[in-house]
Amino acid sequence: MFFSSQGPFQSFFKNNRWSAPLYRLVYFLRYSSYFNRIIRNLHRPTFLLRLWRWHAFDRHYGIDTQFPLDPHDYDISKEVLADCTMYGGSSPDLFQRAMACLPVDAHQWVFLDVGSGKGRVLLLAGKHPFKRVLGVEFSPALHEVAKKNLQIFPAHELKCADIQSILGNALSFPLPTERLVVYMFNPFGQESVRAFVEHMCTFLKTSSHELIFVYMVPNHAQVLANCPALREMTNVWISPGDTTLRQYCRIWWSGES
Repeated sequence: MFFSSQGPFQSFFKNNRWSAPLYRLVYFLRYSSYFNRIIRNLHRPTFLLRLWRWHAFDRHYGIDTQFPLDPHDYDISKEVLADCTMYGGSSPDLFQRAMACLPVDAHQWVFLDVGSGKGRVLLLAGKHPFKRVLGVEFSPALHEVAKKNLQIFPAHELKCADIQSILGNALSFPLPTERLVVYMFNPFGQESVRAFVEHMCTFLKTSSHELIFVYMVPNHAQVLANCPALREMTNVWISPGDTTLRQYCRIWWSGES
C-alpha cells in the first residue's frame, strides 16, 4: 500500500517538508477508530494522564512501541490476516499492576508474550528479573521493529539478561518446559484464542510446571472455560472502577488454591 508503514515511499512522505501534513492526515484517517477513542475521552483528566504516560515511555527511550499499525501492513498471508487485530502498545501502568498481582518469584519463571508486536511488553517485562523474556510475533514487519527497539533500549535499565523477539506462529510455538507466565494483549480473534488455549491445555497435561495466563483486554475470555486446569485468580483495571479504553486484564493460574 502506498502509505504502508513498510512501503518504499513511507520515509520520504513522512519526513518531507511538503508532504508530511498529507501523510499525517492519511495516517489519522486510517487509524480513525484509535484517534476517535482518544478524542472522545479528552475531557477526562485521568485519561489524559494515562495517554501521556503511554507515549512518554517511547519518548523517553527514543523507541517506537505505542502507535498502532494496520493489520494490512503486517506482511502476512490473507488467511492469517483474517483473524488478526490492529496493533497497539500495552499500558505500562496496567502491566505493572498485573505483575504486582502475580504470586511468583520472577527469578524462577520464564515470561512469554504471545503476539509481542513491537516489543513494548518485552521491555516492560525485562525490567523484572525473569529467567528469560520471550516474545513470539507472526508479522515480520512488527518483529523487525521489535528487534530495533531491543537494540536501542538501555541495557542498564533491564533486570533480565535474556530477552528475545522470535518470528513465528504462537499457535504452534513450543512452550518452554519451565514455570511460565504467558501474556497476551488481544492479538487475534476468537478462533485463534481458542486454538492457543488448547495449546496451553496440552502443555499443562504433559508438564508438571505451573503456568500463569495474563489476558489483557480479554475479549474472548469465554474460551478459557475449555481449560479446567486454569482457574481465574483476579481482574486488574488501570484504575478501579474506571473502564476508559476498556484497558483491563484477567489472570488465570494452574497452581493450587
